[in-house]
Amino acid sequence: MTPTKWGRVKAMFGVKLRKQIKKTDPAVEHAREVGSQSETQTNGPTAAGKSTVDHLGPSSLPAIDHPLRRTAPHSLAFGQIVAGRFEILRFINSGGMGEVYEAWNSDLQEKIALKTIRPETASSPSVIERFKREVKRTRVISQLNVCRVYEVFSHTQDSGDRLWFLTMELLEGQTLLERLRRQGPIPVEEALDLVEQMVAGLSAAHDLGVVHRDFKSSNVMLVNAGIGRTRIVITDFGLALNLLTEHCGSLETSGGGTPLYMAPEQERDGQVGLAADQYALGVVICEMLTGRCPSRPDGTGRVHLPPSRFSPRWEAVMIRCLQFRPEDRFKDVRDVISTLAPEIPSR
Repeated sequence: MTPTKWGRVKAMFGVKLRKQIKKTDPAVEHAREVGSQSETQTNGPTAAGKSTVDHLGPSSLPAIDHPLRRTAPHSLAFGQIVAGRFEILRFINSGGMGEVYEAWNSDLQEKIALKTIRPETASSPSVIERFKREVKRTRVISQLNVCRVYEVFSHTQDSGDRLWFLTMELLEGQTLLERLRRQGPIPVEEALDLVEQMVAGLSAAHDLGVVHRDFKSSNVMLVNAGIGRTRIVITDFGLALNLLTEHCGSLETSGGGTPLYMAPEQERDGQVGLAADQYALGVVICEMLTGRCPSRPDGTGRVHLPPSRFSPRWEAVMIRCLQFRPEDRFKDVRDVISTLAPEIPSR
């Protein structure tokens, strides 16, 4: 067989294999749908040139070389100085809104994450305003489990194009979605600590009137905190809403979110309150313990949990968080922890 014919055979095999996976593995499809929307920071060279889902560890599928595959050029280059003070150290990841880099802030003498906005996206004034709002919202939340966002900048490239970006805390780790993809469901004793931290981050935002609106496993980072501890960090407040200063039903702030995690009222008309984050938390807890999101059949308000051995308290927490009507959920997200308190070991 000639090299040309062999290349065609490999390409055809790859197409058929991908189609077969799509038909037989709904978990892969779920991860693609969720992960494709994340713009997370990830650790080291495994992320170079790949999306969140692409670098989720060793694949069980055979490697297939595709002669026509090309890697798109990045907006910034290694060693480039941006806005007069940020030196690009490495490319981390890319997502729907732009790219994330590790950079050195020469003014403060520290490493930061630099998140760019795609030029075609940045041409919209409303998008720039969204990023400015993200900075304003997250800067007021001073809490260990919420990613710190510092400032919005613009930089003129040598080509004359204007590049917008924001700077934020550099996080070394993996997303919760990646952890689930690699290792499967999380043991209850480990999940307890993670849920406590998620609740701490969300409640810190809620105390200031900020609802995340896009809380999901791919917006939760797992960072090594040393001595066998994992620090949870909630990221991406780009769709967040400050209920104290912003009108929920306005054109710019309505809708948004990720369907698998959206509360019914958010999916229906965009009218959200703090209880919308609690609904998303219920989805994430279910995903952590079972590896799957709960199902919500069309036309019904009842959510069905995947078959698993839940303790009564865990099941009660998920069912309460996932109530169709916001007023039927917990009055405060902290009530999740008080309900689980008897199962939380003393430290």
